[in-house]
Amino acid sequence: MRLLIIILFFPLLFACKKKVKEAGHIQLEAAVYHDPTGDLYNSDLMTISDLYFIGDTFLEEIPFYNDSLGIPQYAYIKSGNFGQGNSLQEAFNSSSVKPINEKKFGAIFSPPAVPGYDSREPLPDTAFNGYHYKRMKIVNDSSYSVFYIHQTDTLIPFSLAPQVDKDYKGWLNRIDTYDKTNNRFISLRMSVTDTIPKSFYEILIHKK
Repeated sequence: MRLLIIILFFPLLFACKKKVKEAGHIQLEAAVYHDPTGDLYNSDLMTISDLYFIGDTFLEEIPFYNDSLGIPQYAYIKSGNFGQGNSLQEAFNSSSVKPINEKKFGAIFSPPAVPGYDSREPLPDTAFNGYHYKRMKIVNDSSYSVFYIHQTDTLIPFSLAPQVDKDYKGWLNRIDTYDKTNNRFISLRMSVTDTIPKSFYEILIHKK
């Protein structure tokens, strides 16, 4: 009987084990609708950050870091620190390394708590593009926000809001916000793929 209990217990251990995504590409982008109640074509789609990673090592490209000059910015991120530069090699070889909580551009690795999180309200689950999402909303006098959490048991090394991921057991990968004051709609989106360009991959492999 004791042997039977042990045999039955082992599958539970394997079923509860989280899968970790070891390498890939995380893209953050924002769709901004300047006249959501009128002209939906009056909008912009902006890439905030492209994060390429192997393990806990990242190379980040921020295409709109200095939009007026058209100059992208790069960051090399590892072990809780980052270096930045105007090229991959400059970021990779940066002599000015800072703690990751001082990084205020591109992807934020130490995000602040979600404002109004304790007053959130549940919404019905939904599905699109073949994925299932938990949803919740936060409403205040100036904005109405809907949060979409992709249900998955796979962990990735970046989070828009760690507390949301933990509480809803998935990835928060979309936040739709209607700015009541300025009549503007903003959709922040995070997508994850397995593709890493060769130039980024070679640097990541070299420093892994």
